[in-house]
Amino acid sequence: MNFPAQEELSDRRKRSLRHARWLEIGTIFYNVTEAGISVTAGLLSGSPALVSFGFDAAVEAISASVLFWRLVSEESGVAQSVLSRRTKVTLYVLSLVFLLLGGFILYESIEKLASQKQPDFSLVGVVILCLSLIVNPMLSFRKRRVGKKLDSHELIMDSREQLICLYMTVVVLAGLLLNKYLGWWWADPIAALLIVPYVLIQAWKAFRKAQNAGH
Repeated sequence: MNFPAQEELSDRRKRSLRHARWLEIGTIFYNVTEAGISVTAGLLSGSPALVSFGFDAAVEAISASVLFWRLVSEESGVAQSVLSRRTKVTLYVLSLVFLLLGGFILYESIEKLASQKQPDFSLVGVVILCLSLIVNPMLSFRKRRVGKKLDSHELIMDSREQLICLYMTVVVLAGLLLNKYLGWWWADPIAALLIVPYVLIQAWKAFRKAQNAGH
């Protein structure tokens, strides 16, 4: 990646940086709210898929915060070498949080399958999932578009994280509804397990990009 110095930043790039920064601020606020509601609803209903969804939202808030720091760094005009190091840090953090999320989901899903405990239905959980079906595609599309304008691997990775959340939303919502209307108690933990491979793939991709950042 090539990061121009502050005095060389074009007006177009400055606008794109501001746009990206506000997208990350919106992501932080929405996902903190989403995480609190989802985890609480999941714990009360005994749904590992809903709890996993909430923790994914927390991961998104963390990665958005780190990426916000990276974007502000470029806007403030720090040296290219510093930007390169911060890009590496951002991508390594994304890789780590993806990995931790995958491990947590795997543990929760297997534990629920082993106990064969049927989760209760959560109307609050369904509402937040339906809201996420609207919000996350919008955020992903905008981040990817701005990321391409800025030639920012980390912003594009962040847009993919929004797609993970969209994928999770569909899977978790299906699990909750199958459990509610067909009595398939195992649909909820299985829904959570289906998320794990994609999360781990994204962890590996972020790690590889971190290794190559600045080369």
